[in-house]
Amino acid sequence: MSHAQAQAEHLRAYELWKRSPQWMRFPGGESLQDVALRTTDALRSLWSQHHDGTVVLVAHDSVNRVVLLHALDLPLSAYWRIEQEPCCINELFVDVDGTVKLLRLNDASHLQPR
Repeated sequence: MSHAQAQAEHLRAYELWKRSPQWMRFPGGESLQDVALRTTDALRSLWSQHHDGTVVLVAHDSVNRVVLLHALDLPLSAYWRIEQEPCCINELFVDVDGTVKLLRLNDASHLQPR
């Protein structure tokens, strides 16, 4: 559902989504907590299997934001503070002790201007 559709069909929910996304679940959708649990489990598995390699993940902006929030130890309430353009690249380095360093965020320099 696009932002315009969500706003038109679920105005109060959409307003809450923009103001306090950590408290929101659209009808029939996932909450950010649900997304965080799902992605955290997947990331934990990937990091344990590929701790000495490179992993490329492709996801939608909501998943990207939740992954970045988790990796940077930020609360879900900071969701809208991380910008994610279509086809952007985020680059993280995970040290052997689990420390995460953000190397690139929302990089769309590889895309040609319209």
